[in-house]
Amino acid sequence: MVELLAPAGDYQSYKVALFSGADAIYLAGKKFGARANASNFTNEEIKEIIKEAHFYDVKIYITINTICYDEEISEVIEFIDFLYLAGVDAIIIQDLGLINIIRKRYPDLDIHASTQLNVHSVRQAQFLKDLGVKRIILARELELNEIKEIIEKVKIEVEVFVHGALCYSYSGNCYFSSIVGKRSGNRGACAQPCRMLYEYENEKSYLMSMKDLNTLEYINKLCEINVTSFKIEGRLRKSEYVYVVVNSYKMALDAYYNKKHFDLKYHQSELQKVFSRGFTKGNLFKDDKKINFENPRHIGQKVGEVVKTIGDFIFIKFYEKVNNKDALRIVTLQEEDALIINDENIEKKIDIDRVVKFKAHNKNLLGGMVYKTSDYNQTKKMIELLNQKKLVKISGLIFLEDDYLCLEVTDGKNIVKEKSTEKVKNSDTLDFLDRIIQQVNKSQSYNFLFEELKMGIDRPIFLSISEINELRRRVLEKLKTIREQKYNRKIVAEYRFNNLPINDKGIELEFVAYTIEQLKALNDISAKTVYVPYDLYEKYKDDFKNLNLLYLEERIYTNREIDPQKTLMQVLSKNKFLMSSVYLNVANIYSVNLLHDLGVNKVGLSIELSKKQIFNLIKNYQKEFNQSPSLAVMVYGRYTLMVTKNCFIKEKNGCAKCEKSFYIKDRMKNQFPVIKRPDCSIEILNSKRICLLNNIKEMQENGIKTFLVYFTIEDYQETYSIANSYKKVFEGENCDLDLEDITFGYYNL
Repeated sequence: MVELLAPAGDYQSYKVALFSGADAIYLAGKKFGARANASNFTNEEIKEIIKEAHFYDVKIYITINTICYDEEISEVIEFIDFLYLAGVDAIIIQDLGLINIIRKRYPDLDIHASTQLNVHSVRQAQFLKDLGVKRIILARELELNEIKEIIEKVKIEVEVFVHGALCYSYSGNCYFSSIVGKRSGNRGACAQPCRMLYEYENEKSYLMSMKDLNTLEYINKLCEINVTSFKIEGRLRKSEYVYVVVNSYKMALDAYYNKKHFDLKYHQSELQKVFSRGFTKGNLFKDDKKINFENPRHIGQKVGEVVKTIGDFIFIKFYEKVNNKDALRIVTLQEEDALIINDENIEKKIDIDRVVKFKAHNKNLLGGMVYKTSDYNQTKKMIELLNQKKLVKISGLIFLEDDYLCLEVTDGKNIVKEKSTEKVKNSDTLDFLDRIIQQVNKSQSYNFLFEELKMGIDRPIFLSISEINELRRRVLEKLKTIREQKYNRKIVAEYRFNNLPINDKGIELEFVAYTIEQLKALNDISAKTVYVPYDLYEKYKDDFKNLNLLYLEERIYTNREIDPQKTLMQVLSKNKFLMSSVYLNVANIYSVNLLHDLGVNKVGLSIELSKKQIFNLIKNYQKEFNQSPSLAVMVYGRYTLMVTKNCFIKEKNGCAKCEKSFYIKDRMKNQFPVIKRPDCSIEILNSKRICLLNNIKEMQENGIKTFLVYFTIEDYQETYSIANSYKKVFEGENCDLDLEDITFGYYNL
């Protein structure tokens, strides 16, 4: 059966997930989780949660799904040591360096590759499986047939998001919040710029605000292709959300496996009320309406409209039932208002088609649509669930062994047996056997429930009640401990990393070009190495004899055959690549070591590193591995803030109005260039370009070997001027650039 995996951002959400029937729960500690704004959990809380969850046969996965800097590695290892010994079932990882460490230090700890690794191909999945990853949380952009192919060809556990918020960008490939606001999504601090207003063609709308994924109607299709785990997004959601979503999907799965009726309409209504920005079946099922251009917030369920206003009062006609303590939102084109139904303004229940008078805060609400944004019945049901006692079913046998009373108990997996410390005495009647059954049956204080308790004694005996109670206590506590302490683990303290000779070609200046005009300009300044997209490479690879023309691999993997020694790698692979991209989120020495070990000659460093971190990384690498790393840094260009499969132009206006490049504006009037790819994916570039021309010398002196100048939307003349300036500085001449729209990114932080 497929696993149902629930989120927990705070303790009540964890309890709700546990009591609602989740098979596994994912959560985070106070650091290193991709939802830093959730309450999250202390180490002591995590330890107790793991014990309790294991008692109920529920797995706990801890997210350490951020990139980690060198200065944090020792603290992260200390945290994983704690989790490992506490009995965590798996950890969810984004950082390649941590995978490198975990597979050596904790060889029997399951690694789940985070969706932040953007796994969307067989090649990537096979790469991670070969590294020792047990499960892959697939990119949310995949379609059903693509997931099926990965499952069948790689034969690895796969986890698929089935419900909740969607990112506009491929996960792990969004730098919008990081570069514009210094709040990194790769560090768990995303400010959600995708939920903001943007202007395109003089019209403002929420161009990147995705609807919420909802696959409740289609879970049979995911079950049929053998998906391992259904993941519910929502560690920042309230506990009512966890209750409603887990309950709905649990009941749907139960109906699927047991061929029972499932009331889809009712559960869709419940999901809509608890949280919805509008629902989509996503890329999973090829939904072409995935963006909510009007509203980035929770919409709720439409329940009525304002049919009349008099002074401060509005009259609402209801299409759906509402109850005391429900929250409503009234929306018009000009105004919004909100109110909570209570005893002061309405009776406890409002039936359909009734017109009811309310006092409003705002005017101009006539004709406004009324939405229920919070249903108190959901809260009430959740509280009732939490007040119930959750019991583990067991069976037992009472018998005698050498005149000692014995109790043997099993939970179906484990068998525990204990005997009394005192011998039984003879009795004149069999009546006491019923008393023994009665006493042993008092198991609920240990959270056990005897489904069956057999008496295997057929002669009259007597034993003190305290002795019977003690026997029951020892047996049930022993079984409880066995269930809680699932693993017997030992940390591997001594381990080594491979040190392979690096093909050091000296210090190099290399270029990326997106257009033929840029390619011509680079040829005219006598550039040496230039990476270009596939279409340019195929068309012009034989025309520019003076250039070392190489292939810039697509950020979203295609099945094209490539020569890795002529390719700048942008998608994880075990091939021996010439260079890896600065967008692979490499931020520590163990990530660098892993890529060098896999044959990558030059490793691109994350664009989210400061110069202090870069220089310290080089020193740390030399100290740890007794050799210098071969590293590449981007020193010019517009950072790609997003790579996305979700084209707002296509969804808003259709492909007829499509252009190859254009701009969108934010509320601060910053213009972000957008590049459209032939496959309809788009890249959103930063409004400013990084320019580290005057920092090349200090980077050379501190051990950087390769400098990348990255052209995207520049014309011939601008490309020529900028490339020539970098070439001169690289060759030791003094040169400067007069550019206005520049940034230093993270470099000087």
